[in-house]
Amino acid sequence: MDLGACAILPGFVNAHTHLELTAYAGQLPAGGLWRWIRRLVSLRSRPGQIEREREAVRRGAELSLAAGVTTVGDISRLHLAWPVLRDWPLRKVCFAELLAFADQPARDLSELADQVRGTRTDDRLVAGISPHAPYSVTADQIRGCVEMARQEKLPLTMHVAETLEERKLIESSRGALYWGLRAAGLLKKCPPPRRPLFEYLGECGLLSVPALLAHVNYVSDGDLEMLAASRCSVAYCPRAHRFFGHSGHRFREMLARGINVCVGTDSLASNDSLSVLDELRFLRREHPDVDPRVLLEMGTIRGARALGLDAQVGSLSPGKWADMVAIPLRADGPTDPIRNVLELHEAPAAVIIGGQRVV
Repeated sequence: MDLGACAILPGFVNAHTHLELTAYAGQLPAGGLWRWIRRLVSLRSRPGQIEREREAVRRGAELSLAAGVTTVGDISRLHLAWPVLRDWPLRKVCFAELLAFADQPARDLSELADQVRGTRTDDRLVAGISPHAPYSVTADQIRGCVEMARQEKLPLTMHVAETLEERKLIESSRGALYWGLRAAGLLKKCPPPRRPLFEYLGECGLLSVPALLAHVNYVSDGDLEMLAASRCSVAYCPRAHRFFGHSGHRFREMLARGINVCVGTDSLASNDSLSVLDELRFLRREHPDVDPRVLLEMGTIRGARALGLDAQVGSLSPGKWADMVAIPLRADGPTDPIRNVLELHEAPAAVIIGGQRVV
């Protein structure tokens, strides 16, 4: 297969996304997370949600492949994505989400287990579990998810330290999120533990398993020490981070401490594309001091490791699945091929999964 002057790279791994929210692309303005969530809930409550979001998963899969993404870690609120994704060549970890105060399943561990058992897995589809966030599931539910992940060997992911309001709620029962959930009567189902966040997660067992923690935007030096001593990975979503107006992320300090940091796009309801390459190019512009090879790792092998798939994908190595992306190299760009890919803006010329060209 002659692709001309191209860099042949491992297929990109999008470790954290919500493909079903592709249905709401461009419909929500940038700004604070909690206002965004209220508007998103309103959009999702319109008639026809299920079919609208199933079609969005199809569109999201198509956009992901075109962007050179060959593996995704996708979270679906109603676990409706996996039957759609099953027919796509993408490798995928399909996370069933547990949300204790939701109107629809999964709302408890029994419903979550039923969803996992009902998932038809194969060599390209792995079932996972996602207790939504420390403020939206109980301590017992986090412990139950940890035990389920251990016993069933399931990938586990959770949104953690996404906002300062989350930390205020968890640690001291104060802040706008606390009063909002209290006014809605939801704190009865998930009372705040009033404990330092990462100590609380450690007590629940989350730091003892190879969990993927999404965002981790607001952390202290002590939190970083606990993360470095844990088995957890961090999924940093750079452009969604900017969309929500968060302060600077400490991913470079995490990397320096040996924490496995990878890249996710989050959803098209808070981003411009589902391209991991776009995320890496954004990081290259914003953080030129970071080794471009480390950035490439964040979009490939580190994401694979975070999803528990690093024995199969994430690098071009003998014995792994033949998942690759070809990016044209420009003669007027840097001679280092990785810098050429990250500093210029060529789209993938070919995407290959399992040795078969899919784009």
